Amino acid sequence: MNPQLMQIFLFLSLIIPYLYSLSYIGLGLLAMKRAPWLATLGMVCGFAAGIVWGAIADSMVMLNSMAQIGLNPLFVTVEKHYYANWTILTFGAFWVIGHLLGYILLGIALLRARVIPWWTAWLMIVSAPVMGPIAYGTKIGLLQILGYVLVFIASVPAALAMLKVRDKRAWESPSGEPVPTS
Repeated sequence: MNPQLMQIFLFLSLIIPYLYSLSYIGLGLLAMKRAPWLATLGMVCGFAAGIVWGAIADSMVMLNSMAQIGLNPLFVTVEKHYYANWTILTFGAFWVIGHLLGYILLGIALLRARVIPWWTAWLMIVSAPVMGPIAYGTKIGLLQILGYVLVFIASVPAALAMLKVRDKRAWESPSGEPVPTS
């Protein structure tokens, strides 16, 4: 891989556990009023998966470091044993299942809450099978990117809806009544 692209990938892997976890909370809070159970479950699944990504990112940094040192048969043995470890397999399963289930649950919650256009909620729901089972099953990595693009597109109206909610609350008193603007 291009060394500059690898550095960008490793940097993004460093910030993903934080951004992903916060994004699931934001999406869940948007749907919380009208779909509390789905929103809560989606937030928990997505938040947990985002945190787990940190352990997976660690292994990528290790593999990149080993590749920079040069070809050594011992590295292949270490990699095979590392990824065969039940802890790493569990982390990987939590990441994959958690973030896909989080998108599905939050997409359904947002659909039920009707706080974003229906088609954007469906983009979030459809993104999970595209970036998960379909991408892994066909071994076409581009489908994973397509899935994340679908989530990004769906997140734009969600972000705009969050801003509208925040602006609306700024003009209300703590009791929910409009503030006089004389």
